[in-house]
Amino acid sequence: MELLKKIQKKDEVKLLKCDAVKRFIRENEHYLKRYNIDLVIKKDEDFFYFECLVQTLKNKEQFEGCFVKSYDDMIDYWQTLTYEERKRLINIDIEKVKEEMPFTVRNNQRLYLPCMNERINAIYENEMVLFELKQYNRLRFDCKDMIDHYSLTCEMVSFHFTSLQLVQLDVNGYWAYCPLSSTLYHFIDDRIAESFPLVRFQGEMNELEEWLLLYQQEDEEACLKMLIEKGWISEKMTKKMTKVLERRKK
Repeated sequence: MELLKKIQKKDEVKLLKCDAVKRFIRENEHYLKRYNIDLVIKKDEDFFYFECLVQTLKNKEQFEGCFVKSYDDMIDYWQTLTYEERKRLINIDIEKVKEEMPFTVRNNQRLYLPCMNERINAIYENEMVLFELKQYNRLRFDCKDMIDHYSLTCEMVSFHFTSLQLVQLDVNGYWAYCPLSSTLYHFIDDRIAESFPLVRFQGEMNELEEWLLLYQQEDEEACLKMLIEKGWISEKMTKKMTKVLERRKK
């Protein structure tokens, strides 16, 4: 597969140098500062996890905003309500918020805060009434210790908590496409094992599955033909690989 390796080297796009990526980091790094979260973005995996963390914190703040509004609306008669009545009324509003909120599924359980532990997820989803208590209300400002998933997971990808688009699961991990860098990634143990640039990709995920099948079969010639026919690689590499295939026919 030496020819494909040449394409990987020559067409490679550095994710962390992409304007859209730098802009996303710049516009959202305030979440890390607000909660004193230490996350250094050095690798592609770091950025994808950062995306997940940002969405997790956005969901967190949406839950909290819902609680504050509901509490303020009931302030005049809050003290006359029992705990169960308060919980029921708060949860009516929480359910409305959840309808529009992204979530992941892990162990058959919906998680709206996938970077945080399951206890915190349960509180935010069903027990926001507890936020009238000081020890719980502090989570609005101090949640660093509640984060227990510090790496990207397949669930985060498949449920759109990142810019990655899940293409295919395999016995070792999964393949996902990133439109920000026009790159196809192979994740094993939630780490990038290899990547392939498709700098002019305009197709559908099912077409990538077709190409992956050829790639996994190590059918280099068929891989090259599909890349050229679909116009997924750079013009320079297209011309070079077209000449290679023409020479092989002779």
